Amino acid sequence: MVSTKKLLLIIVAVLLAVACVVTGIVLIGKMGDKPSDENGPTKTEWPEAGVYYFDDVNYENTLTLNVGDTFSLYVKGVLYSGKYTLTESALTLDFHAEGVENVTATYEGNVIALTFKDASMRFLKKIPYT
Repeated sequence: MVSTKKLLLIIVAVLLAVACVVTGIVLIGKMGDKPSDENGPTKTEWPEAGVYYFDDVNYENTLTLNVGDTFSLYVKGVLYSGKYTLTESALTLDFHAEGVENVTATYEGNVIALTFKDASMRFLKKIPYT
């Protein structure tokens, strides 16, 4: 027969396990499109945000527009970064690097056309499938 102390210990352990599971479910339910800052933008406020790609013979070049105003451009094995602004269909990339001039691109939904380092590129938005 199980003693009262052992039974009480088992009940407490089961209650703690249930509390952990419930807490996890509540935390997962609170996760969504919003960033941790409740006053921050949601994904729907930044439709241009995402990863765009342009395939070259030897490289997959990518342009990543982050929620907010930062970007990273990976072209021919070199990574550039900076801030971007989008006004209607004009996307301006302001680079942090010295010696790299700002680029104005055309933004049309899932396509960004730009010229960088004398190369014309047409980036397509990556669409993840599950």
